[in-house]
Amino acid sequence: MAHASLNVVLPDAPAIPGLVFRHLCGKADSPNIAATMNASLAADRSSERITAEGLDSIYTHPGHWDPKQDALLAEVSGTLIGYANTDWREEDSGARLHSINLHLVPK
Repeated sequence: MAHASLNVVLPDAPAIPGLVFRHLCGKADSPNIAATMNASLAADRSSERITAEGLDSIYTHPGHWDPKQDALLAEVSGTLIGYANTDWREEDSGARLHSINLHLVPK
């Protein structure tokens, strides 16, 4: 379980017993994030998959995002049920496109 100082308060979150939102702790989160992402991708019938090692590489060399600030994890009673992150890219026109990537365990 994450250190309480990483918790994020979302005032409009549903009143689900044990529901906690928090920031990324580091590499220790990678296996659970990979499992959450893969469960979400499988539910969406996507053949894409990610490994904990792949995530570690992404977190070590982030593009236009800060993994410790721009990622949000959702847990219920210490079990990861959701993962989201934001990033952006600049188009040739100079416009910046922002995206939100969200993965939830189907159950």
